[in-house]
Amino acid sequence: MISIREKTLTFDEHAWATWHQERIKAASSPLGPTSLIATRWISATTLSNAQEFPNLPGRWYRRGGGVVGIHLPPSFTTTGTLQILPGEIAQTTSFNLAIAERLGEIALEVYDRQSPAETRFRTIETYPPAAHWQLRARFYPQAESVNLTAADGLLVPTPTVGWVVFEKEGREFRLRVCNVGQRLRAVFSDKTTSQGVFRFRCLDIEAPDINGETVVDFNRAYLPAVAFSEHFLCAGPSIANGLNLEVEAGEKWVVGDF
Repeated sequence: MISIREKTLTFDEHAWATWHQERIKAASSPLGPTSLIATRWISATTLSNAQEFPNLPGRWYRRGGGVVGIHLPPSFTTTGTLQILPGEIAQTTSFNLAIAERLGEIALEVYDRQSPAETRFRTIETYPPAAHWQLRARFYPQAESVNLTAADGLLVPTPTVGWVVFEKEGREFRLRVCNVGQRLRAVFSDKTTSQGVFRFRCLDIEAPDINGETVVDFNRAYLPAVAFSEHFLCAGPSIANGLNLEVEAGEKWVVGDF
């Protein structure tokens, strides 16, 4: 079997353009990041102390790992009651509702199909794609839990699986990564923030081969959900993932009539 390091790297600009258009389309979809208008943490655990929230009908409480809404109008449910479990999407006339979990706590995510951010969103600004930002890399396993700071300031223990090491401009860099499905993911910051690029970005990396080889393609560095809506609670990068490098590749910022 030929290792990744022995293969010739080819940059597919058409595939990148397709990825870019899919990112723009997904951003303004009914469950896209521009649609999130609220993240409501549910502390109530019984019907008797169910909570009310601004601009959201009914009362809400936790049950069976999910959330139950009561006293809801027909636009939400014909029975007046609605249960939402993790992984489910509840569609109403105006809203889509989903569950978010963090450190044992549960929140109700409220997506408005006519949110101001979705209406004003236009596109995602990017750097021009370039083959020289597709880099060979090596994965070094090192399982460790790292405290990452969420957008609301909470420290969130996050399991990581190791480091991806690459070279650029004659220097060696490394990124701490976690497992996401069959891929690795790095959350990083870099010196392009001085150019107005969002304060951190994400990068999915293909799983390493049996020799630990992989490819880091910064052309597909993408904005976190919190770049589209302040109601997301995305965790930023660890200190170790602050690159002393201008990564002039991938997505820069959200463009809209803001």
